[in-house]
Amino acid sequence: MAARAFVVKSIKAAKTWCFRSELLHGIVDRSANEFLCKECPRVHIHFERVDMKEIPPESVIFRRWLHKRFEIKDQMLTTFYESEDPDKKGKFPGEGQRSHLSITKTLPSLLFLGGLTLPMLLTESGRKLYVRTWVYGTLLGWLWVNVSP
Repeated sequence: MAARAFVVKSIKAAKTWCFRSELLHGIVDRSANEFLCKECPRVHIHFERVDMKEIPPESVIFRRWLHKRFEIKDQMLTTFYESEDPDKKGKFPGEGQRSHLSITKTLPSLLFLGGLTLPMLLTESGRKLYVRTWVYGTLLGWLWVNVSP
């Protein structure tokens, strides 16, 4: 309850609009690795702009509203994957847009992260730091998730 109220208050303070989105891979049960290796070349994202005035502040009414939103999402996913109509299968309602990601947008990040990671992996102390961060970070993350309230 408190978390929901905090989220709604935070959103209302920041914006007058809330965005819902559904992220779908081109084919069901595709993993992130398959997507990154181009075995699943498409990602479908559906955004819906919801006016904050439409989100009910009362807890019981909010639950019903949120449940209805999930029903709408489930219906969209069912239509997306299982529609008999070829015009509806694999498409969300509304007009779609292709987003091309150019090398000029990705190269700076690659160079920056590569520039930080490569020197660390080329030295013995860097490799030790990398492994320790990976092991202890995983353990601390697991502990945090399972112990924190």
